Amino acid sequence: MCNNLMGLSCSVQVSKANCSEQDLVKPRSEAPNPHPDVDLRLKFKADERNETVPVLFLTLKQLSDANIFSLQGMKVHVHEFTTNNSLCVRYSFNNFSWVQRPDFEPWSFVLDQIVIDPGKTYQVSVSNLPKPDVGGHAKLHNLSVPGCERRKFRSLRVCLENDPSTSSHNTTDKSVLETVSVQERSKVLIIYSQDHPMYTEIVLKLCAFLRAKCATEVTLDLLDSTCLSTVGSIQWLDMQRKRLTRTTDKILILCSPGVCAKWDAMCAGRRVMTREDARSPMGDMLTPALSLIIPEFVCAPSFGKYAVAYFSDVCSEKDVPALCHVTIKYQLMKQFEELFFRLLNEEKYKPGRIKHVDGLGRDDYHSCPSGRALRDAIKAFQAYQLTNPNWFEMELVDVDEEVE
Repeated sequence: MCNNLMGLSCSVQVSKANCSEQDLVKPRSEAPNPHPDVDLRLKFKADERNETVPVLFLTLKQLSDANIFSLQGMKVHVHEFTTNNSLCVRYSFNNFSWVQRPDFEPWSFVLDQIVIDPGKTYQVSVSNLPKPDVGGHAKLHNLSVPGCERRKFRSLRVCLENDPSTSSHNTTDKSVLETVSVQERSKVLIIYSQDHPMYTEIVLKLCAFLRAKCATEVTLDLLDSTCLSTVGSIQWLDMQRKRLTRTTDKILILCSPGVCAKWDAMCAGRRVMTREDARSPMGDMLTPALSLIIPEFVCAPSFGKYAVAYFSDVCSEKDVPALCHVTIKYQLMKQFEELFFRLLNEEKYKPGRIKHVDGLGRDDYHSCPSGRALRDAIKAFQAYQLTNPNWFEMELVDVDEEVE
């Protein structure tokens, strides 16, 4: 990709990884500039089948100063939010002889081989190597790719294969609905806020549904109160987090008005508590959970470990705190099947094929006993909200107030 570029020896290594391996670090005085200037664009090019595909077009331009002599490489990490797929590209250099190229232009490199999908959002982080021991943060860039509704994208193979309306007007095979069975048992730690007794009941019914229908090993504070009271909230949360060792093990953040209010309070140095928190012997478990996961959650390589969702019948997207805006948010139970595939690190949609699990869709999840119980709990709280529109304000208490 860059061999023998104007006398520069350059090699490239590409891997489907998250770039989390340890990078070479040097004192700031001996390290190159933290990152190059980055120009990120969406372009189209022909692939090996001579078909037009959208690609990331990255131009990486180094500063023309003496730091170029300590530059040994560059790292480009491309992360796709919907599927949490990652690609790591590493450049290696070993013989910079001039501050600029022989034609007196800055050293620059073009990366245009990464094919991207319509309708998805990509985050690209770029850093120079070795990294300085302080202040060596990667440069982050986001790119949202237009969907197949755009005229320029309609003729792409991936759009034709996934658009049922075009099946009678082209020779592309229709997407095949592939029914899959639940086999792999994943672990899920659920983080939530006890906003109201009826909302807590929904969370408990969701746990039962995940266990019975999805073969998921669910961890919830309410279901492990004995251990929690023995070791304490922070220790219990940290212990559960460390148990999630496989790629299919996830932390599910269920957003609600309480989650948003407590996050805003944390940012402002205040404390928010609900009546359910005050009644519970465990107290508020959400705030210590957020404090524990924030350092990891905000790192792009860790996005795959987390999933964010909210019950759209009793909550809304405005109940999702700013912390969670960097990743996809699932509406339950409308998008429960998509969330399920996320928990398994599987993709529901593939070219010409759509995966499906019976009994997890919006219209049939309640066909089993645990699903019916979950639906009934959601409907009950929804009815309560209609007659009590200010229900959440009624549930908030002063941290020093005694609740009966």
